[in-house]
Amino acid sequence: GYSLRQAKNNLEIAGLEIAELIYQSDMATNNVLEERFRDRVITRNDNIEAEAGSGITLVVGVSAESGAVSVPKVIGFPLKEAKSRLWEVGLNVGRIVYDEGIEVLDRKDARVYVQSPQQNKVLPLGQRVDLHLTLDPEKIEKQSVASDRAARRLEGERELREAQITDSLMVIEEAYKAERRAADSLAAVARGEQYVPEGEVIAPVEEPATSEATEETTFFD
Repeated sequence: GYSLRQAKNNLEIAGLEIAELIYQSDMATNNVLEERFRDRVITRNDNIEAEAGSGITLVVGVSAESGAVSVPKVIGFPLKEAKSRLWEVGLNVGRIVYDEGIEVLDRKDARVYVQSPQQNKVLPLGQRVDLHLTLDPEKIEKQSVASDRAARRLEGERELREAQITDSLMVIEEAYKAERRAADSLAAVARGEQYVPEGEVIAPVEEPATSEATEETTFFD
């Protein structure tokens, strides 16, 4: 089968889009297992007719080791490109909300100024991201700056948690080594042996050198 990226690109070239990503357990993540159009499974030999802009549902695999993804920033992009960026990483598009007063013919010029969840948030694959669009460039700029600031804060918090986890693992490892040394020491005493910590070498005890006494013969008158 195709990868998710290949399938998305093929659909966009054909003037179609993704209706929904449905994830199910599989050995390979983001490998397309099945394509559906109007609840009908599409096979290689099918010749379907679909209007431009129609959505195709993709059933995609996900392995147990890689089921989450970081939300990309789509603020500042028109709807079509924002959708494409979300699909590419394995996320679905949620609610699409236009500012009041935007006419249908003007929607192509609108750009995303609010996304929820925000960029850098880690989500399970297949989760939805809501998009709000506007024609107001000041709104877009203001929300873009705020989103970048929040994303940096999220990244800092994530790095701090990872550092704390690493420190905790090191403490656990040192405690385990100490317990093991204590157990090995007791076992050595029970066997009547000298305990030598792992990785250490005890230098052999040198026996004192024996000096041969020089015999002197004394002659007396």
